[in-house]
Parts: sequence; structure tokens; C-alpha cells
Amino acid sequence: MVIDIMPSSPRSLDNIHPLPLRPSSQTTLDNDDWEPSLASPPSPTGLTSTQHPACSAQSRSNSKHVTPSPSRLFLRTPIPHSSPTGLHFSLGPYEISIVLTPIDSSIVLAAKQKIEKRRMKQVKSEKATPMGSYNVNVCDPAREAVNGVFEYEYNETEVEAPKLASLRILQRSVSHDSHGRVTKQEKILWASAPGANFVGGAHVDLSVMECRDAKILNSSTSIQEHVLKTYNLQTIDFIERGPAHAITIRGQLGSQIVGGAFEEGAVDYTLVLRVEDHEGESDGRTTVGGCSSSVGAVHGTVDGTGDVKALAFQLQLTGGTQTTLVPNQAHLFGVTDQSEAFFGFGHRLSNANAKGMQIHVLNQSTNFSRSTKHKNSSDSCCTIPQFITSHSRCLYLHNSEPSVFDLRANDWFSIRVQCNSMSGVLMAGRDMLDTLRIYTSLRGRTKMLPSWTQRNGVILGISGGTEAVRTIVQRMKAYHCPVAGVLIHDWSGIVDPSSNESRIWYNWIMEREHYKYWHKMVAELDAERISLGVYVNPMIEEIPVHLRSGRRYLFGEALREGYFIKSQQGEGKKERATSGTGSKGEIYQMNKKKCPRVGLLDTSNHLACQWWKTVIRSEVMDYAGASFWIADMGEAAPIVNSIYHKQSVNGLSFHNTYPEEWARVNREAIRDAGREGDSFFLTKAGYNLTPKYAGSTCLGDQVVNYKNKNGGGLQSVLNGILNGGFSGFTYGHCAVSFAVPRTVNSLDERAREMICRWMEMNAFTALFRTHDCTDGISSFCAYNDRYLLNALARWSVVYASLADYRMKVSSEASFRGYPVARHPILHFPMDREFRKSCVSSFMLGDRLFVAPVMKYGVSKVKVYLPEGKWIHLWSANVVTTSDHVGTTVEVRAPLGEPPVFYRECDDMSHFVSDLKQKAIIRPEKKVQKSRWWPHFSKA
Repeated sequence: MVIDIMPSSPRSLDNIHPLPLRPSSQTTLDNDDWEPSLASPPSPTGLTSTQHPACSAQSRSNSKHVTPSPSRLFLRTPIPHSSPTGLHFSLGPYEISIVLTPIDSSIVLAAKQKIEKRRMKQVKSEKATPMGSYNVNVCDPAREAVNGVFEYEYNETEVEAPKLASLRILQRSVSHDSHGRVTKQEKILWASAPGANFVGGAHVDLSVMECRDAKILNSSTSIQEHVLKTYNLQTIDFIERGPAHAITIRGQLGSQIVGGAFEEGAVDYTLVLRVEDHEGESDGRTTVGGCSSSVGAVHGTVDGTGDVKALAFQLQLTGGTQTTLVPNQAHLFGVTDQSEAFFGFGHRLSNANAKGMQIHVLNQSTNFSRSTKHKNSSDSCCTIPQFITSHSRCLYLHNSEPSVFDLRANDWFSIRVQCNSMSGVLMAGRDMLDTLRIYTSLRGRTKMLPSWTQRNGVILGISGGTEAVRTIVQRMKAYHCPVAGVLIHDWSGIVDPSSNESRIWYNWIMEREHYKYWHKMVAELDAERISLGVYVNPMIEEIPVHLRSGRRYLFGEALREGYFIKSQQGEGKKERATSGTGSKGEIYQMNKKKCPRVGLLDTSNHLACQWWKTVIRSEVMDYAGASFWIADMGEAAPIVNSIYHKQSVNGLSFHNTYPEEWARVNREAIRDAGREGDSFFLTKAGYNLTPKYAGSTCLGDQVVNYKNKNGGGLQSVLNGILNGGFSGFTYGHCAVSFAVPRTVNSLDERAREMICRWMEMNAFTALFRTHDCTDGISSFCAYNDRYLLNALARWSVVYASLADYRMKVSSEASFRGYPVARHPILHFPMDREFRKSCVSSFMLGDRLFVAPVMKYGVSKVKVYLPEGKWIHLWSANVVTTSDHVGTTVEVRAPLGEPPVFYRECDDMSHFVSDLKQKAIIRPEKKVQKSRWWPHFSKA
């Protein structure tokens, strides 16, 4: 006889009970409060909200604000005697295994002693069964009698070590080095803890709070989970190999065990693992259980480096009864180790290594989060369900519903999605760069930016009217500052320009009163080879009646045709929208004030998307003459009380997808206009497929400071750029704000240095851009400060001098998916220094190493340099480190000379030669005489 033992803890044997094995199973259900030997997670930080969908106060009062953790796994499928280690299935390069792991012999010995004590107690109480047998409870779902009394002969010499089941997915690969030698590799794509469930579920009520800023109409969305019931007891009942290289695992999920069986209302689950070869692009989306997911072909391109293979998975939870709570949240559990670092999740502003964090995948405005105290570690308007680890494995989800990645424990992690279906893809490469190449080939890569953005210098953000634009451009010319473009935010006009509530009109038509002689100004800029850019977003507001004469009325067109997102009856401010082509309904009012009325474009409506593309072509590209624009506010899609044109779409599933669709519409407008290669757009919000459509992603209009908090700070901006690079956002950048808050009163030495340090970092990123205030009331412009103009001219020259090298890096980004500005661990994966949670350095390509100065008043800094030979840009001093070992050096870092090191190559030689020729690099005694040097006086 084999005794099945499930310990309550490796340190406690109090709850160990002997259970006989049926001949066809490896484990019998038992109701011990057993947990695997895994570190318990800290208490979750809840998200505050108002409820959605409607859940009673009683149910919320009984809910638990706890994070699901691994529970128990029971194997109820026969294991052949010829496979003592478990079941193993081969799927192409993958091996799917249900592994059996013996329990420690000391636990078995203690169980034997416990059995003997129990028998002796029965003898003493004269209630024992005949010698050599004892009573047990068994669970057999295949039989009607769930609870029964059976007699088994007992022989202590036959007590064997029981085994715990776990899931393991291996990827085997063969590679050839430059000498033709063959290298075989095995990587663990996924694994679960022995005896712990790898699939789970829960019934959760969500409370959603959407706060909108009355001035700029930004929104911040937060979600709180009310866990009413969890289903984290798992059985494996059935495993089979299906057609088309697929493995199907079926079983049940329960919340507790009663009398040796799951209580009423157990849930069935199906986990399908399928090998997919990706050759081309297809959406492959399906709707499963009312939730958007995908199990078909994944978006992909073959880039000539070999076939792209990945392991797709789909988890489906079904069942439940009318009297039980049906699960609406799917869970996956996996194991990790303390040395594994997790990167990615989009343009996350928190530390690069997400180990120890709980990442909430829900896009929201970073502008709003600057003025509030969010404790969520993933506040960003560009967060996606994807990660790449230092072990070169990658996972991403197709689901658009809110999801949570719990990485707070050292030895396990979990993924939960607010849907009864979860689908995604697992993959691994030779190293992290190869894994990133595979991932971006599946999801799509960003096209190269137009060459003028790289060669012509800085893109200036300017507001204030025609004369303001002309004055600042001429001033830049006087300071010998290379200018590639001018981005005008207030081209559509200003609302209440004399008040603190002023903002731009959300009416995407050129305002002739605010910008007189617009076309003459555009011609002047074109003569200077300066491109023009504007600002748009999917919100459209009603303009006063007296301003409608002689101009296009976009709000009226969209309202008449039904192109706005609708609101449910009885909720908020409404306006009737009727048309022969649009659907009847009430528009969702984005502005909580009575006036003006603001609607949000419904991108689930094909006709609305077609209409918006005509607006971009006719008003932005043709009439305004813009070559690029910011497509902002993709994170504004409402969740509660919203009705979309497509019936299969709801606010919860479409909120994260909206920025993806918003980027697609803008990209198609460029394509339809025949402007590919010449025009591009920037976007702030994003999701899975945004890199495929957007020209570049920006981290919002951050307020320049040194603070390391979500929503602002030089370190936070660097984190966002590096994190986005792991998720396929290859052209991530952040604008340097020249909008100085009025609370600062004046540009003192500290404020000047702060802005200059931001310029020092951003000049070595994918795009060098400034941002200006749009009203002149809450902040004032720093373009009048001669010290900052000197610094801006200096770093614009440095940025333009790097054009040839950056173009090569950009080509690599478009064809291989490597980010332009990247985390050093991509090139030095064995360096433990770069696995730390916070890294304050980055690389431009693989030849340039930059360590921005993060503190005020610093003239010397300590910089950690990885292995290899590095040359200091400003002094030409050489630092050489040994193989696989970096070193920390102390370098001078005065204003204008941040720590920058490079590796020798032709591109770097040309770059340094160009800087010397333009007097950017000069001998120390002549530095202060250079016109590029921003010498600050204390006056």
C-alpha cells in the first residue's frame, strides 16, 4: 500500500493523515489546510473605487482583500508504471511534463509513526477495527458513493514515499556559433511548485473609480477587487495529445473539500498548450465567454533569422451552478528563483526590475497621477501584460481585460485576469536580446522615424500664437541651435485664455484668430527645413455658436452620425445622438461640468474611424500642413456606464484596447494619405499592438524634477524608457519641459541646472524634444533664458552629431525589435549589478553608455561600468575592466559633461571628431570660452 501524505507545512506534521491511493490515481483529496513551502506574499495594496458591476453591500462586506496564493494539486489520471517520474509529452521543441516529486523521507517516517499511534489509540478505546486494517475516507468522482468505508491491510514495511505532481514546460534548442560548434540548450518556460496548483480562479466583484480633471479632462482609473470566493484547489483528471501539436489538460477547481470531495459547485477547467509557427501577421482574436482573447495565429513576421516558434496557451474556466458563485477571474501560478529579474510591462515608471512588486495592468493618465498620491507601482498610461526575465523567458497575454502580475514572493508568482478565459504566449531565446527579437516579431515592430527627426536637431514645443513661434525660432537660429521641427499644441485655439482654467480647444480645426497668417508661417518654417507638428486627441467638444461661422463643426458632425461613445440611461450628462447611419443613444459626457459638452470618439465604430481619418488628412495634414502630430488621450476610454458601437465590446475589456485602436486609426490615416516615411505621430498611451502602429511613444509632459516618484522625476522617466524597451516600444522618449510652474517664481540656479540635466539625458535617447506651456497662466516659458538656450543649442548639436550612429541603431530597432535607448542588462546579462531594482544608467545602441546625473549640485559621481574597454567622451580617458566583471569609477560630471562612455568603432570616431570640430569637446582650460557652454551666474 502507498500512503499519500500532504503536509500542512515542512515545519509542522500535525495535520498529516494517511490516505490510501486508488490504483488509478496518485493523490486522494484531503481537507488539510495545506500550503506549499512558498514564501507568503505581503498584504496587497488595494485599489480604491466605486463599484462596477453592481454588487450588494452585503457581498462586499463579506469579500476578502487578499491576494490568491498557490494551494493544492491532486493528480487523478493514471500514471503508467513505466513512467515513475511522471507523464512526458513532446511538442516540437517543447516538452510538457507532469513531474512526480517524492516527499522528503523524514515526513514519511513521521507519517508511519502517526499511523501507529492512531492504531494504538483505537486498540485502547476498544473501537479499533480488526488487526491489520483501518478505516479511511476516499474520494472517487467516477463513483456515486463519495464517502465510503474500506478496509486495507496495513504493513508498515510497505509504506512508501508519496509523490507530489507539478507542471513543467521545457524548451530545447540547438544553436551554432561562429566556429560551427553545436550548442544544445534547455530552458524552463514554465514550472509549478510540487503539489501546488498551477491553475486557479475566483469570483470577484470590481469597484471602479474614474476621476476626471476638470481642466484638462484627463482621467485616472483605479480598480478594487472584492474577492467573494476562490477556486485554488486543482485536480488533473485528463491529459491528451490533440491534433496540430496541442496538449489538453482538463480537471476541476474547488474552493474547499468536504468529506473527501469538492463541495458543490466545483468548476471545470481546460488548459490547451499549442505550438505555433508564426509566418506573417494575422489578428487571430476570438471572443470566448464574452471576453476578448486569442488562441489562433499570433501577429508575427519572419525576419530572416529563422522560424519563429512559440508556445500558445489558453485557459478556460466553465461550470458552476446557479446557487454558487461562478468564477469570473482566471489565475495562473508559476515558480521563480531569487536571482530571476522581471522586466517589461510597458512604459512603467517604477524601477526596472519588477521583482517584489504587484503590477496592475490598467492604463491611466500620468498627468493626473502627478497631482495625487497613488501607491500603485504600475501607474502609467502605457502598461501591458508582458514581461521578459533575466532567464531569457518571456510571456505575454492576449487579454485586454485588467490583469495583475503578483511578483512579490521570492519563489513564486501569479497572474490573474478579470475574465474566465486567459490566453497568451510563452517563448524563450538564446539570450534576452534574442527573446526580445522573437517577442517583437510576434507582436509587430515600430517603423523607422523619418530621417529629418534624427539629423536636423531638436523638436521645439511652442505655444502662444504666430509671433511667439516666429520669435522663438529666430532666437534658436541666433544661438546656432539645430531645429528639426516645431510642435504647436494650441493650434486649435485657447479656452478662457485669461483665466487659470485655460486650456486648448478640443476642436481640431486651425484657429485663424489665434494664429494669424498661419500658412505664411508654415512656408517660412519650410524654407528653414523645419517641419510642423500639432496636437490632437479623440475628444471633441462643442464650440460656441458665434465661433461656428465659416469653419467646420466637428462636434456636430460626430454627434449627428453617432460617432461618440454612448452613456447608459440615467448616468451623467447626456446629449441625444441620432442619425440614419449612427445608432441612437446618449453620448458619454467627458466633461463633468455643464459646459462645454465633450464627446469621445468611438473607435469600435468603423465609420467613426473612417471619419476621423478624413479629419486627419484634410484638417491636420492638408490644411494645417503638419508633418507629425501627438495623438494623445488614448487612455481616456471610460469603463463604467459606457456603451460602445460594437456589441461585443464593453468598457472593462475595451479600456486597455482603446489606445491600440486609436494608434491604428492614426497610422492608417498616414498610409491612406501616402505619407509613409515622411510623416509620423507620437502617442502617450499604449497596449499590446501599439508599437506596430505608433511612430514613437512619449512618457507624457512630465514636470522636470529630481524626485523618484511615479508620475515625475528624472529617475522615473529613465525607468519608463527602459521598461518600454523590454516591451517593444523601441522609440520611447520624454520631452524636456520648458514650462516652469509659477510657484517657482523665477529661474534660479537650481531650476536651470535641473532643466539642463534633463537635456543631458534626453539628447542620448531616440528623440530630442521640448515641451511648452499652453496657457502662460499657470506656468511661464523658459525660452527667454539665455543660459537655457545655450544649453539647448549645445545638446541639440550633440543629438544631431549622433544621427549616423542613431540611424543604424534605429534600423536595428525596426528589423530586430531592439530598443534605441536600452537597459544595459540586454548586453551584459550576467552582470548582477544590472539586475538590481533601480538602475541609473542606460545604453544608446551597444556602443554608448550614459549615466545621467540625478542630483543637484553634483560635480563628481560614481559610475558602474560593465566589462570591456570604455573611453570617457569628454576627457578620452580609458577604463578597462576584466571579463564578466565590471568596475566603479569616479568621474567629473560638471554641468554640460554628464558621464558618457563609448566603445571604439568607426561611428564613435566620427561622432567624437564632429563634436571636436564644433567645439563641443574642448580642452578644460578653454571650455568656459565656448559659446555652447551654459555658464551660470548666481545673479
